[in-house]
Amino acid sequence: MSARKDARDPAFSRPGNKSLRELQRARILHAAAQAIAQDGYGALSVERIRAGAVVSRATFFELFSDVEDCFLAIVQEAVQRIATVVIPAYQLQDAWPARLHAALQALLEFFEDEPDSGRLLLVHAPVAGPRVRAYRAGVLASLQLAVDQGRAVSSDASVLPELLAEAIVQGALSVLRDRLLQTPPGELRPLLAPLMSLIVTPYLGANAAAEELAREPPKRRRRMPQPRSPEPRASTPEFPLKRVTYRTLSVLEAIGSHPGASSREIANSAGGIDEGQLSKLLARLHNLGLILSSGRTDAGKPHQWRLTDLGEALRRGSSPATQPATGKADARNVRQPRARNARRATQG
Repeated sequence: MSARKDARDPAFSRPGNKSLRELQRARILHAAAQAIAQDGYGALSVERIRAGAVVSRATFFELFSDVEDCFLAIVQEAVQRIATVVIPAYQLQDAWPARLHAALQALLEFFEDEPDSGRLLLVHAPVAGPRVRAYRAGVLASLQLAVDQGRAVSSDASVLPELLAEAIVQGALSVLRDRLLQTPPGELRPLLAPLMSLIVTPYLGANAAAEELAREPPKRRRRMPQPRSPEPRASTPEFPLKRVTYRTLSVLEAIGSHPGASSREIANSAGGIDEGQLSKLLARLHNLGLILSSGRTDAGKPHQWRLTDLGEALRRGSSPATQPATGKADARNVRQPRARNARRATQG
């Protein structure tokens, strides 16, 4: 009998196995996101996701109703992460054009940092199933509402066409989509001035549009910190991570595939993660005993990251006891949880 626990086993639903469900869900989302980045939404299937995540069909269908449900979860997570940088930027400004300028700059920088997320939302989501398209339509409606607030400051509001905001949003996203499809993706921040000019022209007129075009190129905004789950207590029995996201797994996969990689190399391999966010995630994974660095930062050398036995177990979804030893350094420098707890957390 396989050591992997079937997701339909009643034990799977016990509160103590919540971390196992989170781990399996994260691995499924990670495998699906990788498949989409490689071959697009049309190539996605339960079998491909299951094989990439190393889970059974029963496990997949315990967590998701079908492929579209899985893809919807990926889209929702991407939108939530975008919201954490775009909404605060928007809310910090008072006037309508300044709000849009700040929000658009934050969005462009996010897509520059994470082009896979941009393609996910602008290339793959529009051709997905009805549930994804309905969710996307709701997001677009929010963007259109923000743009159409320009009517309140326009002297020609009575003659502006009803579909104006929809046409502006669709046109701007089409430009971004084309840039993201370039190889490599084209720069996005230089689009800020022309896109803002496009947005304000029908509402505020040619002079406001010219002012947008004459603005100095924007300095890069400091990325707002992403929300994360509280750190687990030392006595947490199941696993050192309370919640495992597919972004965490993409970083572990990048390190496992390229032992000794620097932080910059990991950022590129894991889909262009913002270096500031990656630095925080690497520090957290290091503190949890999932990765080690053999680099000497005090000598000006970059980190050289590799997985510990526990990190490899999380990456592959197996027990640390089944992994080959990586050397004495792991035993000396890594605080491993008890083998019994690690096995119980990673069997799936």
